[in-house]
Amino acid sequence: MSVGPRITLVQSAVLPYRRRRGRFEVLLVTSRTTRRWVVPKGTVEARLTPARSAAAEAFEEAGVIGPVARSPIETYGYEKAVGAGLVYCSVRIYAMRVTAELDDWPERAQRRRQ
Repeated sequence: MSVGPRITLVQSAVLPYRRRRGRFEVLLVTSRTTRRWVVPKGTVEARLTPARSAAAEAFEEAGVIGPVARSPIETYGYEKAVGAGLVYCSVRIYAMRVTAELDDWPERAQRRRQ
């Protein structure tokens, strides 16, 4: 008998984009552990809405700032191994139009952005 995950984490992610020379560009960052290219994402902070939490992740992980859509453009879920168990993560992705790309940001030494 298989027992499913018992804990659900609500996460928000941001898809940072800009329009340059008539083309859309999206920004990705590397994850801290696997170094894979991902969108900035994290657990929704209790004091923030999911959209504002997504904006905070964009700043912390990628050093970008801009307006974030109020509604998610997509949602998905995945299971994450935590200790000896599994946690289900429910993720909402919000579009963000990048208006500023900072030279310094909190996780600059831990990630690459492109």
